[in-house]
This record gives sequence, C-alpha cells and structure tokens, in this order.
Amino acid sequence: MKITAVVVTYNRLALLRQCIKSLRNQTRQVDEIIVINNCSTDGTADFLDEIAATCPEIKPTTLPSNVGGAGGFEAGMGMAIEQGADRVWIMDDDTLPTPTALERLLAAEESDPRVGFTCSRVEWTDGSMHLMNKPLFKGRRRPDRPIDEVTSTIECNAATFVSLLVKREVVVKVGLPIGEYFIWHDDIEYTSRILRAGYTGLYVPDSVVIHSTAHNLGATIVNAPAGTEKRFYYQVRNQVATKRMNASPIAAAISNRLRLHRFKRNVKKRRDNRDLFMEQVLKGYRDGLHFNPVIHFPKVDK
Repeated sequence: MKITAVVVTYNRLALLRQCIKSLRNQTRQVDEIIVINNCSTDGTADFLDEIAATCPEIKPTTLPSNVGGAGGFEAGMGMAIEQGADRVWIMDDDTLPTPTALERLLAAEESDPRVGFTCSRVEWTDGSMHLMNKPLFKGRRRPDRPIDEVTSTIECNAATFVSLLVKREVVVKVGLPIGEYFIWHDDIEYTSRILRAGYTGLYVPDSVVIHSTAHNLGATIVNAPAGTEKRFYYQVRNQVATKRMNASPIAAAISNRLRLHRFKRNVKKRRDNRDLFMEQVLKGYRDGLHFNPVIHFPKVDK
C-alpha cells in the first residue's frame, strides 16, 4: 500500500520543518510527501529544494501563485492519486502528527470496508481540543459525552483537512476538493461529499495531531481577530454555494437566508470592526448566490 502525505504550505517555514520531521517520524512511515508550496516568499522553496535532494520521498511543487489551502489540496491530492497513491493523508503546514497518528488511522479504517475517510483528534499546543477542528458527529453535533472524553471511534458527518486520510477509490469516485473555494469550507464540503457517495467517515481519537496555531479559536466571527475579515467572505460564499449545489432551490434559498441572518446577528456581537466584517459577510452572501465552482477529477484509468 502506497501512502502519500500532502502538505500545503504558505510562508510558515519553521512550522513546515516541524511538520515534515513529524511525518518522517511515523511508526508507519509514509511512502511519499508531496509539499505544495503556495508561492511562499520566506525561503520555503530553497528549503524544499535542499531537502528533496537528500530525501527522495519528499516531492515539492512550488505553484506560480497562491491558490489558497483549497487550491493546494486540489493540486496535491490530484498529483498523489495520479502517481499511484492508495491512501492520501492531508494536512496544513502547521499540523504536527504524533508518531502513531498514521498507524492508528489505518487501523481504524480496517473496521469497516465502507469507511471512506478517517480523521484524527486535533489538539492545540497545550493538549486541549482544538476548537477549529472538531468533527461533526453523525446524528447529532455532539456525542453523548464531551468530545474530550471520547475514547473510541465514532462516525462523523464532516471533518477538517487537519489530518484526514482518504482512500484512493474515494477520490477517483467523488473527485478532488474544490480548489476555487480558496480557503474555508472546502474540507466540510469534501468530507460531506464523500458521505453522500455512500461511504462513512470515522473520528479516531487515539490518532493525535497538534495544530500549532497562534491561538485556540474556532471559526467564529464573534471573536475573530481584526484583520481576518476576508476569511469570512470565503466562508459565507462557499457555504452558500455548497447549499445551492446540494439542495433544492427553495430549500437552499431558505437555508441561506437563515445563514445570513445568523452571520449578521453574530457580527453585531463583536466588540470591534463590525462594519468591516459585515461588509465581507454581505459580499460573500451575494457572490455565493452566483458562484458555480467546478469539481475536478484526477486523471487515472478507472
């Protein structure tokens, strides 16, 4: 079985070094590491050229422009599948897998042939659950116990791209992540798409990775730091487009109007920069009503 890790990086060289070191320190080693460099300007390209010269399993690709996390994962996963990967393990450059993370994901997927993806427990640097990377569980948004107390695998409806292991057959069948999303919601759309195709997804709490972000914050507009306004443009636009693609026109219209109402209500709860965030929410909603991204498929013999 060929396992390829796909890492998307942009101007975080120090974290990328740690991520690659963690990937090379797995108890079940990966066969290949594809690093998609989103046109970084911090010396990342030189570092990747140097390490690739001595570590043939590392395959760097520097893109001519920054296509965001979504575009990076679309490109990297396509490369992995076209080059014969049986499993693709995807993550950002600030993800630090513990040594048994991959081994535990692989063990969990053997429990049921219907499993299309497995995802890790994502912790922050202090060992607490990372608020941005809690999976959505099947049936309810929360299990019977708090997620910090879950110790066995549990089916989920969606997960993030911070340590997601996907089978080759799944990617061939459902396609690649939507690169045009640029950032945010590409992972929720993709994992939900996998489940709609008849597969299941499993949260694997004993597969642990560290998400080394500056703060442990969820993707909430209420407490988002100033300067992150544009991210919520993408979040709203992509969510609105996803609903339009997967629901009847009437159901999508109702759901998206309620979505807009929730975002506007949460913006009003902010203590600062309300006008800037509201501007991005409204623009994202308007653009999402007409945004028609394309799902691409890897070029393989089916």
